[in-house]
Amino acid sequence: MRQFNILLENKPGELARVTAALTHTNIRSISTEKHKSGRTIVKLITHDANSTKSALTKESFEFSESEILVVSLIDRPGELHKVAKRLGDEGVNIIDIYLVDRATLAVNVSPNQLDIAKELLAENLV
Repeated sequence: MRQFNILLENKPGELARVTAALTHTNIRSISTEKHKSGRTIVKLITHDANSTKSALTKESFEFSESEILVVSLIDRPGELHKVAKRLGDEGVNIIDIYLVDRATLAVNVSPNQLDIAKELLAENLV
């Protein structure tokens, strides 16, 4: 699965420009944070990475993308800790982590550690 990181000006209407470009794509998860430049970074996952990339390119958005892991957890206390500890104990750096839904996480790790993360989380990958 792909995560898109879209860099926007920090002003009203910018998120609406992104969502307008993606009206024909189902957004699975979205989050925002302030970028060190003062701009806003929108992180999103959609059901169709190719359509997303095409739409963002067509509308001239500044963006990057990365492969992420989608991890299913049992919905009970301590499950996130197990994932974080398993990766941390093996030296895998978590760059981003956020909920896709109640018991499903999006986990973005350093690209050179993706294979080991897949192996460590194999039983939980969606």
